Amino acid sequence: METLRDKLIDIIKTLPEDRLQIILDFINQMNQSSYQLDDFDELQMELRS
Repeated sequence: METLRDKLIDIIKTLPEDRLQIILDFINQMNQSSYQLDDFDELQMELRS
């Protein structure tokens, strides 16, 4: 049975480096106290471009 962690690792392995960097930047931003819900919309827009 594949765990959520395994699925996430498989997804990460297939991401182009620029997309992965966008996600990592977003996660770092979430970890700051200034995180807002609007930031998630920004992430979605970045990943679609």
